[in-house]
Amino acid sequence: MSDARRTCFAMIKLVSQAQTYWLNVEALLEQRGLAPIESWEDMKVKLCEKYLPSTYRHHLINRWQDLTQGTHTVSEYIADFEEYLLRTSAG
Repeated sequence: MSDARRTCFAMIKLVSQAQTYWLNVEALLEQRGLAPIESWEDMKVKLCEKYLPSTYRHHLINRWQDLTQGTHTVSEYIADFEEYLLRTSAG
């Protein structure tokens, strides 16, 4: 899926307050004569700035550091580890 298509799809999936917020972002950019956000990365950054608390990434890193295999299989542990890696790298 192309970057522009991914961004368009994500915008369509927004609901309620998030949809209103995004429409306002687009309107503000247009009023200022700026190009619309078409990059998935730019959209993700803008939405994270609005909806993720500043402590979110720190909280994830702490949980990642405390991750143990415990009663999980090695495959489950690796999947959890990789999930934390992806989520903390995205911020």
